[in-house]
Amino acid sequence: MTLWEYYLQYTSGVLDGSKPCPTGITIEGTDEMARAASLLTQAEKLGMDGFVKACAAAEGVEIPQDVFDDYKPQEIEALLQQLPGAQEPQRDNAYAALLDCCALEDGLMQYLIEVLRTGDAEGFYRLARVTTRTDVKPEAFLAWLGSLEDRAEPEERECAQIMDGCLRRLVQEGRGEVAAALISGDEQTFTAFRREAPELRNRPEATVEWFLTHYVDTYYPIRFLLAANGVEFPKSHKIN
Repeated sequence: MTLWEYYLQYTSGVLDGSKPCPTGITIEGTDEMARAASLLTQAEKLGMDGFVKACAAAEGVEIPQDVFDDYKPQEIEALLQQLPGAQEPQRDNAYAALLDCCALEDGLMQYLIEVLRTGDAEGFYRLARVTTRTDVKPEAFLAWLGSLEDRAEPEERECAQIMDGCLRRLVQEGRGEVAAALISGDEQTFTAFRREAPELRNRPEATVEWFLTHYVDTYYPIRFLLAANGVEFPKSHKIN
């Protein structure tokens, strides 16, 4: 497990009572959201590694040192600081920060998929607090992600619709490995796929740059990944 996964496991366990609360932390509030905000505010003061160590000590377990050695808090901190309004993020910035942070860590991305797929609103709330320092509702987040094209320029909108369709077709044909390579932004895969795909081969504008700029370098690949893993988007923003 990574430090992120330990952190999420402990915040969840402390809140639901399955794990002991570490010394020096007092959870205040009566409803789940208030209690989660209280815990996460105090956990942030300790730092992710400090909070996990305190929880492990309270539980009487030992976490391998390499878990802490592999943790690079400066990467997350730098990412958050670079986002406009990161200290008091506007709603769109918070959604983007959540996705950017989850994209840095496979365990976090898997956790995001799981809480959205299962409708675990409290788990999503805790993840949002960790990654964006603000309150984010899963329904609003999914509506925002599902409606990316509504805020896009015409060329990006067309690219997203075409590539979403290509990826869906590949998955239906059992060619998930090609879809995965495209989602990752592999240029050679796109070049080869463009020659065979009826959706692309007669479109001179469908260059590698077109694909990277208007699809890979946005949040469409993550959106497709969520949908492919069973995450349901609001009916007004269905993409699959």
